[in-house]
Amino acid sequence: MPIRNARFNQFGGIDCEVEARGEWVPFTASEDDSEAFGRQVYATAAADSGTAAYVAPDPEPEPDPEDALAQARAAVNAERDRRLGTTFAFAGKDYDCDKASLARITGAATLAGFAMGAGAKAGNLRWHGGKADFTWIAADNSLTTMDAQTCFAFGNVAATNQSAHIFAGHAIKATDPIPADFTNDKYWP
Repeated sequence: MPIRNARFNQFGGIDCEVEARGEWVPFTASEDDSEAFGRQVYATAAADSGTAAYVAPDPEPEPDPEDALAQARAAVNAERDRRLGTTFAFAGKDYDCDKASLARITGAATLAGFAMGAGAKAGNLRWHGGKADFTWIAADNSLTTMDAQTCFAFGNVAATNQSAHIFAGHAIKATDPIPADFTNDKYWP
């Protein structure tokens, strides 16, 4: 299977690109992926000596304690990051959206996109090739079955949630002065 740009990530998985129908598509593979395809991509990339090791990003520099604006922006970033790691709503239920959950959602949505490209029909709950219906666990621990189209939409909502929070934080940091009550829900999606 064609794989390129493989690099271990901070969660122990491998971020890479896989070739699908003549196009290179981003993919995150995991050793314990629930899907055989994800485990196979992981095994192939992990065995390749060209797969890059994870390199932690340089930490953001500490703001100057005397710089009130830098401190306020850092506080907004912390609130943004806190909110990004909580939950998001999809089809009337809340779903976890911490970093590990987001990586799994992205991987599932990518597989759903591949399945749709291969002709998976709406209502087919076994589009993933497994022997059981494709199911996602909501934050309340209930199970939600998803066809490929729903799973793909689920991934899009998760990505939109991330983007909305990032841009909300940006907008707050652009105000002069930054509101003292920036943690209030009225500023955030």
